[in-house]
Amino acid sequence: MDKLASSGDAEKFLQGLGLNVSAGVVRKIVDTLRGESGSTLYALYAYRPGKQPPLCGKGTVYKVKKLIESGKLDPLLRYWGLKQVAEHDPTQLLHLKALKTFLTEDPNIRRSFSADEPSWYMQMLLQCLVRGDPILLPVFSMDWQDLPIISNIRDHCPDHRLWKQIEDWNRKNTEYLHSIVTAGRKLLADWRGGLPFKSSVVINADQEHDLLLDIFNWSTGQLLGKIPHYGTVYARPEPKKGEADQVFSLCWGSRSYAYGTGEQIECARQLLEDILKRWSNSDEIRSLVYQYQELEGLAQKIRGEIQGIDEETLSQGVCRDCPRLRSEEKAKE
Repeated sequence: MDKLASSGDAEKFLQGLGLNVSAGVVRKIVDTLRGESGSTLYALYAYRPGKQPPLCGKGTVYKVKKLIESGKLDPLLRYWGLKQVAEHDPTQLLHLKALKTFLTEDPNIRRSFSADEPSWYMQMLLQCLVRGDPILLPVFSMDWQDLPIISNIRDHCPDHRLWKQIEDWNRKNTEYLHSIVTAGRKLLADWRGGLPFKSSVVINADQEHDLLLDIFNWSTGQLLGKIPHYGTVYARPEPKKGEADQVFSLCWGSRSYAYGTGEQIECARQLLEDILKRWSNSDEIRSLVYQYQELEGLAQKIRGEIQGIDEETLSQGVCRDCPRLRSEEKAKE
């Protein structure tokens, strides 16, 4: 109950705070604390022969005192005209409402807190790795955190869980990207390092990219519940042309990836089967999928925090979710 309209509201308000005394008793305690009664707190609860009986118990007096200090009695004080209603800064309130709209509706912000599946990054990474190009993975800009309006709220309550979650998301997203790069490099090394000849002898860059990406997607798909059914790995003879040696293709299901002699393709086939077996239960894959799922869960919490921003209370310099304010209130109790 933030606003009281009658004495009946006042009595109900006090009962809600656990006070079993009348509003009149509370008013006398308030006046004493404000120095307007010419008395002392001790005189309110002490028994003195020949003097006026105690107004209430000592516990009630100091409970009212704590309620005043914590601000929980403010609605009643405003009802009595002892505390002015905080004036809203219309400019600050307008900025805060614009902030919420920006955070909630701007598609770039939503994407900033949404981890793409491992495959999305891996396909770009492998394009760089198989060609020996510099690794370039997209990193979303978080410059919006430096906007003045953001700083105003963050400075008001730097311990708010929203900021801690954003910092945690940034850290975990960086670790996630590093894990993808590590996994891609290891997968490429397992493939190329397992062949007794250069991979370029039997496979070109595009085919190698597709093969490694399919291996990766098959491995992560088992943990993400999206298992692609590629089928059996086998060597298939190709139609013979001229006097050249018989050409074979490396197949996985209905798709062909590499072409070479029977000996070369058989070697590649055995290596592919071995890689599939090892990567289907590798630490790299399990860790990567866990990081992705953890990021998505944290992103959902952040979006919920943004939706829950209360512009009016923040414009008054008050944050109901501020751990600093909660700890101060607890210390006063």
